Amino acid sequence: MPQMPVGRWAVNARIRRCHRALRASSVSGDGQCDRGRGWQDTCALRPCLILFLYLPRMLRHARIVAAVIAALPLMVVVAEVTTRFDDWLRFDMPFTANADEAEDLQTFDTLGVRGRPYGRYLHYHLDNHGFRGAQDFDVMKTAGCTRVMALGASETFGATEPEGFEYPAQLARRLGQRGCAQVLNAGVPGMTLPQIRYTWNHYWRQFAPDYVLIYPTPVFYLANNRPRGPRIDALRNGPLTRTPFRPRLLFLAHQAFSYPEIIQRRRVERFTQAALAGTPDDSLWRRVPEERLTMFAADLDSLVTDVQVAGSTPVLMTHAIRFAMHPDPADADVLAAWRQFTPRALSPVMIAFEARAAEETRGLAARRGLPLADVACVLTGQREHFSDFVHFTADGAAIVAEVTEHALFPDGSAGLSRPANDRVDCGDDRQVLETSGGRQVGSF
Repeated sequence: MPQMPVGRWAVNARIRRCHRALRASSVSGDGQCDRGRGWQDTCALRPCLILFLYLPRMLRHARIVAAVIAALPLMVVVAEVTTRFDDWLRFDMPFTANADEAEDLQTFDTLGVRGRPYGRYLHYHLDNHGFRGAQDFDVMKTAGCTRVMALGASETFGATEPEGFEYPAQLARRLGQRGCAQVLNAGVPGMTLPQIRYTWNHYWRQFAPDYVLIYPTPVFYLANNRPRGPRIDALRNGPLTRTPFRPRLLFLAHQAFSYPEIIQRRRVERFTQAALAGTPDDSLWRRVPEERLTMFAADLDSLVTDVQVAGSTPVLMTHAIRFAMHPDPADADVLAAWRQFTPRALSPVMIAFEARAAEETRGLAARRGLPLADVACVLTGQREHFSDFVHFTADGAAIVAEVTEHALFPDGSAGLSRPANDRVDCGDDRQVLETSGGRQVGSF
């Protein structure tokens, strides 16, 4: 028997020899090891040889995997800190704040639902009284300056427009060309007319605006539960409890990545089906629910009365939507996404309800002799001016500001540059250019 080499070279040589033997060995047809073609008993040595051959490589990879796993928490912490520092640097968001729009921008107490003073959320900045805008001001008006307050939901507050291009901000620039003017954006996402009325009577009226723009969202009245004012017992509990911690990194990932269309379509269908769970088929609205339309008109009339009692002039605005009476087939997904918030109403009913609510708004302005900004007449069905179902693009918001300016100043000193809208029945189109009663309002 030949003498085997010794030392490390010997071990390596043996491993190489064993490896060649393993490759040369085979299993016979009866399942027994072939002992004649390899070195010693290759079948018995095979597990040990495999361990000798691959263990160093496995250990080397295991060390790399362990290092990566150990570094992951540190990487997450560094990414979270970096994200918060970036938000502080770009948007002046507090370093410890949570990325929650409602918590960062809204406050909820006995004065009503309103903007949080000095609220910060990405590029949204609120002033010292909770209105959108970074410039602080005093409650008392500047002598000789006209103050306008805009009431509404997210369409008024601004959603997808770049900073400074929501319609109240663009209106402020237009009015500033006429003289001293101040436009307060009191819009709060999700605000219904009863909630707006409560906060007006308990908080906003103290600012004594000369004009109050009222841009209601009629489709809120197609929700399963009709809009109501804040509950007194909930108000007495004070502000909402803030979430202790929420990773900003997850919010950034949600912003950076969106679901593919097919997945998003399925998610919308699932949300709608879940909202309709247990709802009888005969309770779906297949035509405009007249009782809900009456509620809308009554709540709008009550808010107008409260504004007038406070000494301000209400300016009614009809609500515009992306869809004409016969929607573009390309908007099928957007229309389905809109319906998930009011699942009891079929899509045609939602569009018809908006049209009927615009008629009620025009009628109220005519009966009360109020200025009317017929935004629905100008923009409904003009899909290129909407970023989704109801929120404007920057160009759409510019048109709203222009129409509103002409509702305030129907003297014709500047021509209305908007094109005619043949996608909606506006009734008497002259209401866009002048007040219903022909009154001259707005003088600087």
